[in-house]
Amino acid sequence: MKPNMARFVVVVSLSAIVFFGLVGLESSWGQDQSPSIQVTQFKAHLDAAETAARAQDVAKVTEHVNAAVGVLEEILKATRKSDVPEIRAQHKRLVAAHRLLKNAKAKPEPLPQLKFNYVESDSKESDMSVKRVSFQATIAPLIAQKCGNCHVREARGNTSLASAADIAAHVFPGDSARSYLFEIVANNTMPPNNNKLTDEEKKTLKQWIDEGGQLDAGQTMFDLRPLVQPEPSANMAEVPRATESDTVFFSKDIAPLLAESCNGCHIAGNNLRGGLSVESYVRLMRGGDSGAIVVAGNPEESLLIKKLKGTADGQQMPINRPKWTAEQIELISTWIREGARFDALDPNQSVVSLAQRAAIQSMSVEQLQQRRAELLVKNWKLALVDQAYQQGQSEHFAWIAGDKVDSARIEQWIKIAEQEFRQRQEGLAVATDNAFAQGRISVFIPGSNYDYTEFAKMLSRREATGTLRGYWDQSLEGPYIVLSPSLTDEQIEENLSQWVGSAMVANIAPSLPSWFCDSVALALQEERRGRGRPATPPANPGSDSVPRWLEGRLDPATKQFLDQAAATAWKRQRQDLKKILAELQSGQPLESLLQARSGGTVTDFVKELLQ
Repeated sequence: MKPNMARFVVVVSLSAIVFFGLVGLESSWGQDQSPSIQVTQFKAHLDAAETAARAQDVAKVTEHVNAAVGVLEEILKATRKSDVPEIRAQHKRLVAAHRLLKNAKAKPEPLPQLKFNYVESDSKESDMSVKRVSFQATIAPLIAQKCGNCHVREARGNTSLASAADIAAHVFPGDSARSYLFEIVANNTMPPNNNKLTDEEKKTLKQWIDEGGQLDAGQTMFDLRPLVQPEPSANMAEVPRATESDTVFFSKDIAPLLAESCNGCHIAGNNLRGGLSVESYVRLMRGGDSGAIVVAGNPEESLLIKKLKGTADGQQMPINRPKWTAEQIELISTWIREGARFDALDPNQSVVSLAQRAAIQSMSVEQLQQRRAELLVKNWKLALVDQAYQQGQSEHFAWIAGDKVDSARIEQWIKIAEQEFRQRQEGLAVATDNAFAQGRISVFIPGSNYDYTEFAKMLSRREATGTLRGYWDQSLEGPYIVLSPSLTDEQIEENLSQWVGSAMVANIAPSLPSWFCDSVALALQEERRGRGRPATPPANPGSDSVPRWLEGRLDPATKQFLDQAAATAWKRQRQDLKKILAELQSGQPLESLLQARSGGTVTDFVKELLQ
């Protein structure tokens, strides 16, 4: 065996045997007696080593194993008896990791003998008297507030802080001085502009990292995205929304121009020129130090147009970039003349994301198919770093699966998916010129329940709970379905129809909300099949159930009830639904379509729909 291949096999063994094989170890965590800070750090380094093993980074694994050895040596000098079960459990992980590192020709520090020097709990009063920093109550809200729009809502600069697992990649447990996350906030590199952490907030973040940088007892995952609050719309009482009469749209026409010309100076810049950010529609309309730069309805009086033409004081914009052509300036002038209205779902969404969406919509069928095929493998490797796979495709689906998954089962599931697809084709009325809808829907089938859980966590940032191990979701490039090989025939029979239906609706236009996809899929489902019996009405859904449903924050039972209620309403309004689906495929935003029908907000439309 070649040295590089041998090294790879060792790393695979490290990932699959050391960490995955020991997940059943009993732990004392979550009991009334909290583990000491040092024990928390001990486990945190082994968890970090696991993450590094998934990335096949032997050097990083060695670094964290050596750090764990150092922490263990300190623990053994003065050990609380209540910590011993947890220490022994984590020590088994350390021994196995240490052994495999040596086999990989790495040089980990020697392991100390597991000999405890017991102390009474109250003799380490300093360890117990300091109130620990809670991740859920303190750190997660802090990161959501300071980093939410760039690194939680999105992954600006390929850096995501959307989950605890993402944050862990930038933290060295027990050592804030070696943690990149603390380094960039301590020296005020991040967050940019006037959103820096206060000295007290930096102190709190430092304490949490030095305590081990861990989740609260009993937690295994944490998603920060629900904590991100929309950016206030300054003095704008209400964002003006695009209408059917508009000829130029912010998301499709203006955002790509801003993303290309302004990035680095007025987008994602540490020191914004003139205090002006065009990061999003809201920020563009807010203006900079000199006030608003857009006067809705009057491009001639808009500072933005004057700066682009070079007729205002100071330098012509953009600086050190190609100047805008007369056609581009006329395009944005027309948008301002028509009212400078917004046409997408979230006015706080970055123009970079909107530009990416526009680029996807402009792709040909062949380009989109190629893009989805590349992402199929890329996302598999992202979530399941070293897992071998098999792949294939049918007329409407492209699948990738663990190499040990029964090929006959895969063939059976894809055949069922194709049947479900064909039965909805007519009702969905996909336009032949809709390139996005011609792209194949991706299907992921991880090789085991554990791989399925890891895949859901890494790609979709969702916790795999319960016995049903399957779901649909979407990225900007298109929808996908994830199935575990442990799904029974009954579960496939009961659920695959809905997953395929929702994915098909999501496949007619980028980034359609899940409530719309799920309810329309139910409406299109053939009634004669007898599936989807009415859900039991929730005992107390709450007055805010509709807004929370639209935001994806409802409990499953209430969500199912509203999905089916909306599906029934869509069936009563079949002709209007057909028009909405056709208009979506012509490039019109869903929010604008629904607002035009209600004369109010999307929430108003949905409430009327459900009546």
